[in-house]
Amino acid sequence: MVRLTVTLLVTCMRVVRSQLRCTLGTVQKRTGDPFELKNCEELRLLGASIGDTGISLLAKALADNTNLRLLDLWSNGIGPAGAAALAVALKSNRHLDKLYLNENPIGSDGAASLAEALQHNRVLTTLWLSRCAIKDAGAEALAASLASPHGGVGSALQVLDIWENEIGPKGGRAIAKALHSNHALRTLELRGNKMGDDGAKDFAAAMTRNKALGTLDLLGNGVTSVGREALMSGLKSSTAGFYLVLFEDGLPHQQWTSWQAKGKDEAP
Repeated sequence: MVRLTVTLLVTCMRVVRSQLRCTLGTVQKRTGDPFELKNCEELRLLGASIGDTGISLLAKALADNTNLRLLDLWSNGIGPAGAAALAVALKSNRHLDKLYLNENPIGSDGAASLAEALQHNRVLTTLWLSRCAIKDAGAEALAASLASPHGGVGSALQVLDIWENEIGPKGGRAIAKALHSNHALRTLELRGNKMGDDGAKDFAAAMTRNKALGTLDLLGNGVTSVGREALMSGLKSSTAGFYLVLFEDGLPHQQWTSWQAKGKDEAP
């Protein structure tokens, strides 16, 4: 009897979990129909190709939804217009925690729309925008949302992933400068951009001002020994409790922590 009860409980828990983790077929009966998010806590639409039309319909359902915590829109053909529709929903949504938009051609305009929404949203903590062609202009827009000048409130983001977005020294400098006043971001992924030694120097300078960031990924940015020296100097003067930086100076890549730079064996 006990074994049967346990089996029934496990089965019920599995059914509940499956109802909370939703796919396209769960929330939309036919293409063009409204989205019904119901009790979904995770919606995974990787490669579903819903496009701008689909994301506009989804955004309407998302605006006042109180259950969804994770939205995976990786590789869905979403452009600037779709990103703008999603941004409108983010301004009013108070529950979504993680948003994955990798490999969608939102461009700098789409990034700007999302960045503006982040200034009104205090719940989204994770944003992935790898390979979205946001370039320097998009990076500058995101930087504006990260900054909290004069003691104000910036974005609540703790993880920002903007791999391979053709971001150069100009965009890198804007983000590094935003870190001077940002107190929320913990992980910043900038791999595969074009910031070079100038970018490395700017992030090194930010290390003396920022106490929140714990991981900075600068792999594939063309950092040479000049940038390496600047980053090592920044790590030594870092005021953060623990700081991990990934960069390259030839191969294999370099990985250093603030504790190593200061000659300590390990963090406490």
